[in-house]
Amino acid sequence: MNKIFVLDTNVLLSDPKVLDMFRENTVLIPMTVIEEIDRFKNDVNQTGNNAREVARRIDALRRVGSLADGVQLENGGSLRVAIYEERAMKLLPPELREERGDNRILALAVDAKERNPDLPVIFVTKDTNLRIKADALGLVVEDYESDEVEYTAYSNIFGPDSGGYIVVDLADEKRPFFHDLLRGFEEYATLKGYAISFSIDSSLPNKIAFKFTLRDTTNTERLGKDFQEYVEKIVKGDDFSDMPVITSPEEHLMLFRVLKNRISFLQHSYDMSKNAAEFYENLAKKAVTMMPMTPALPSQNIVLQTGGVVDSRSYNANNSSRVIQGDSSMIIEKSTIKIGCTFSEKKAQLDKILTAIQLLKNDTDETDLKVQAVTNLEKVKDELENESHPDESRISKWLERTKQAIQLGSFAHETVSACKELLEAFGIG
Repeated sequence: MNKIFVLDTNVLLSDPKVLDMFRENTVLIPMTVIEEIDRFKNDVNQTGNNAREVARRIDALRRVGSLADGVQLENGGSLRVAIYEERAMKLLPPELREERGDNRILALAVDAKERNPDLPVIFVTKDTNLRIKADALGLVVEDYESDEVEYTAYSNIFGPDSGGYIVVDLADEKRPFFHDLLRGFEEYATLKGYAISFSIDSSLPNKIAFKFTLRDTTNTERLGKDFQEYVEKIVKGDDFSDMPVITSPEEHLMLFRVLKNRISFLQHSYDMSKNAAEFYENLAKKAVTMMPMTPALPSQNIVLQTGGVVDSRSYNANNSSRVIQGDSSMIIEKSTIKIGCTFSEKKAQLDKILTAIQLLKNDTDETDLKVQAVTNLEKVKDELENESHPDESRISKWLERTKQAIQLGSFAHETVSACKELLEAFGIG
């Protein structure tokens, strides 16, 4: 399946040859990136040289065809320059709507995903914080290394030609959880004081391939040990509160909150059945044994006590720390209420709640209906943020009360639209 790669400015400035790396796929360059490249082209250094080379290459493509419609590349893919539209900024949460270059690029990537629901849209950037923001918005995110781009299907995935990828068996429906697992380790490594990134390929049915790329002098032995430690903490229900403060206090707090929410979601939303326990254990063993200089891990270090029944409604999690027993599906059987099943989905719902609350508070309607709507939405927000296993029946009740208040009130069009979008995100029409 073809993919769409949205490139950040730093990717092009680091390697002008990046345009040749994506083979038969579509490369999307935001107009904001073109503007930022223009600001570097007069620099008398390598960055300036790269900026001029990128500008020359794109200008050469312009002579071949329309950059707005897409120009065919020699490797079989295509390149298109996309213009930012103000409406796309509304796809971002309120705190990211400030008119900045990074936010415009993020908005364009989210818009590309909305416009192409049947194609994978991948945002590529070397900016760690921007990767965190993009991931929180539900985007698939990749770092860029010129010698690490491997986005084609694997004909020899289990052999020496697999490009360093680790392949694990994984049902297609489990991929969002696996993505959160790896993204969490990227954040975990940053808290430990070093930088890594991971590449992932999900083109194989019921399998997934991934690999880590070290971004500094950290050796693979430490990487293997930290990955083992990370997986053990997830399985044991650790809250990650013992992480040392190595980065700045502000960055540590931000990363800690993101990681804690993500891992809490993994610990309580992932189906902790026998198959899930075996998956975690096999993942750790397989990943570490494929990292050079790293000894194989003893299997007894990662054990999740479970029963022999795979159905999440009847598994036994005795002796497993902080594992909630019961139906882990976030859908009420007798209702259309839905709660996000991954960290990114849950974050998107919370963002819609915050937007609706703010608009309601600013609305000119000063009746009790406004107070009722805000109060119930704040209850939903608190439930989602503070409960590892939110009560669907309570959330459904609060959202229905919000819906009733909106229908009976005289609110501004923007407020009503935001509340309607919020309710639809939870499956309430």
